[in-house]
Amino acid sequence: MFIGQEGIEKVYDDYLRGKDGYRKVIVDSRGHIQSEVERVEPQSGQDMVTTIDLDLQQVAEDQLRKSPQGRGVIIAMDPNNGEILALASLPTFDPNLFSQRIASKEGRAEYAALLADPKKPLLNRAVQGRFPPGSTWKPLMATAGLQQGAITIAHSNLTCGGGITIGNKFTRCMGGNHGFAGRALCDHEILRWLLLSSWFEDEA
Repeated sequence: MFIGQEGIEKVYDDYLRGKDGYRKVIVDSRGHIQSEVERVEPQSGQDMVTTIDLDLQQVAEDQLRKSPQGRGVIIAMDPNNGEILALASLPTFDPNLFSQRIASKEGRAEYAALLADPKKPLLNRAVQGRFPPGSTWKPLMATAGLQQGAITIAHSNLTCGGGITIGNKFTRCMGGNHGFAGRALCDHEILRWLLLSSWFEDEA
């Protein structure tokens, strides 16, 4: 019997697994079946249809394989209903290792290699990785700044001092001092000119 260890298989294990069947029989002293007392047929697990688009999933995985680092994550979501259309994480591993080969000497060696791999293929970056969300909101904030006149295409050069002070707390940038940011703004510099501009006041 296979039991889901993570992800969809773990959450919906009771639905996907089904139920075992059994027979109650009467046997003689030699173990020969004489009669059947009770029979319960096994029940197949329920089918589950996900929202993953196979073509899109394959494209996402191909793009990650072609990336210079050969690792990363791509998630595609339908903004209308939140459905996940693609969920790709690389590098990855063959899950059949744990259901078919883990008990063998070769399987244990394969698992040990996965544990020692510096690229951490056992880490599902799509659901287990922790990444700063700042860059995902830069386009929206930059558009708002341009619309409100807080920055312009011609005059949007900023210098990162290594962090930002809000109240009495100084939060340091990841990677230290970014120096001259130009048009590639760090998260704190975007927040800085928004705080200094009238954008928040206008939206309040």
